[in-house]
Amino acid sequence: MKVLFAYNGRVEIDEHGRYYGNELNDRLVERYRYFGDQVTFIVRTRPIHAVAASELQPFESNLQVIPVPEMNTPFLFLRNRTVIHHKIKHAVNEHDVIIVREPGYVGRIAAQYARYFNKPYLTEVVGDPYDALSNHSTLGKIYAPIARRSMLISIAKADPVLYVTKEYLQQRYPSTGYQLGLSDVVLKPSGEEVLESRIHKIGMRKHDDELVVGTAAALDVKYKGHEYVLQAMSILARQGIQLKYQVAGKGTGDRLVRLANDLGVRSQLDIIGQIPHGQVFDFLDNIDLYIQPSVTEGLPRALVEAMSRACPCLGSRVGGIPELLPDKYLFEKRNAKQLAGIIAGLSRHDLENMARQNAEAAKRFDPERSAESRLEFYDRFKRTYSSQ
Repeated sequence: MKVLFAYNGRVEIDEHGRYYGNELNDRLVERYRYFGDQVTFIVRTRPIHAVAASELQPFESNLQVIPVPEMNTPFLFLRNRTVIHHKIKHAVNEHDVIIVREPGYVGRIAAQYARYFNKPYLTEVVGDPYDALSNHSTLGKIYAPIARRSMLISIAKADPVLYVTKEYLQQRYPSTGYQLGLSDVVLKPSGEEVLESRIHKIGMRKHDDELVVGTAAALDVKYKGHEYVLQAMSILARQGIQLKYQVAGKGTGDRLVRLANDLGVRSQLDIIGQIPHGQVFDFLDNIDLYIQPSVTEGLPRALVEAMSRACPCLGSRVGGIPELLPDKYLFEKRNAKQLAGIIAGLSRHDLENMARQNAEAAKRFDPERSAESRLEFYDRFKRTYSSQ
């Protein structure tokens, strides 16, 4: 069986034709091989040089890729729309099972052609395009209602549907088909020693020690909300509370540096940049507090990973974040003053309780438990077309 994965995401390709990715990786390829031996991605691609490639995770599998042209501006979309449709139509027709990921134009059009050719397809819902676009630009605000309506129609027709949240995306984009709420986060197995190490780290803190906070998210994407942590740092600095803010993720971080300079907290900002996924847990283990300040989210992978490392966490009250954290550790989006107030009020006892609560809450993302639920879902989907 030939499996096609259709998504707006992107993989990088070096001069030797080798593919790299973080969000899209070998684990995903192996997951989809449950439906067939040959897995092909139809996604956007971007060339990279050796230096940049060293910071990314290479695909070890013999990944097949059908590249689609860029479409991230109105001009590119109009210029490339016909080619994109032709590529997707041909790819869907040539494959036996289709996995589409939404939001995104590639996934949505692949779903349309899957219905047209009567191909079995499974839909994954990983985010809300309305929130992402309405927090992006003036043009994004105009297009956001159109994208939301298009996705509403698409998901209403989809069966089965795999959501990455327990409730939020299901309420925003309902389906009458068979569905499951399951995060796609893959957690590093962690035993009691992880919690013990965190409690020891918290216990060793002195009252006047600098609190190291961190965020793992794309540096140049405004809706990830780094700026509100910087604003909170400026507020806290005036109260005599010093933070060190470590930010990891793809991008230059130039905008954050300029803002930190303007706010007088440049010396407290540490731009780490993109780190291989295998080193994310080291980053999380070395900070004191993880903050997810996003303006919009589905269910953030990095926050779940931080919880699994028993890291105390704060998050904005958006998307699936309230499904993960207690209410008292949530702040309203864009509200730097509220965030600063929560941080200022944290005691050692609070940090220890947060560590224990997060370690326990993260157990529902246990790889074995998640794999069992996913396998049952996949089996049901497989039976629908195997019996035809």
